Amino acid sequence: GKERQLAVSRADRAKRVVVIGGGPAGLEAARVAAERGHHVTLFERSTQLGGALRWAAVLHPENQPFLRYLCDELKSSTTTVQLGHAVSVHDVVAAAPDAVVVATGGRVVVPSIPGADRAHGHTGPGLREMLGGHAQSGAPGWQRLGASALSGWRQRLVRPAAIRFASRGWM
Repeated sequence: GKERQLAVSRADRAKRVVVIGGGPAGLEAARVAAERGHHVTLFERSTQLGGALRWAAVLHPENQPFLRYLCDELKSSTTTVQLGHAVSVHDVVAAAPDAVVVATGGRVVVPSIPGADRAHGHTGPGLREMLGGHAQSGAPGWQRLGASALSGWRQRLVRPAAIRFASRGWM
């Protein structure tokens, strides 16, 4: 009776939702949309979910449970996740969504600091890119090699706890 009617009305209202970005905002948007019965596809250009929250967990381990929660919730949902996929307009059009959530993160403004342009100087966003397997054009060879070594399947090895451990030994 009434339960079946509610299930049918929810199915009628289900929408196709595309979420662009697998950081905390994108993960939460996908989680809530899937929980509400929508068909969700999440695109993340990196090979791991978490965005800046992954790197925040390096300095602040208390962020890791929240990241784990978001990822676990997404795994248990019906959301389709496409990692390592820099979404294009064509991808969005092909998905024919009813709604698009753009959660690609904020833009960090890095102040001008004398010496920051030196080869050994890195900004937070620059380090995230390098640890994410991307080297900036014109970067020294060792940085390009390091970024290349961290690209693809090896991204699974780049975990906040592992980086904390390595940086303690290195610094």
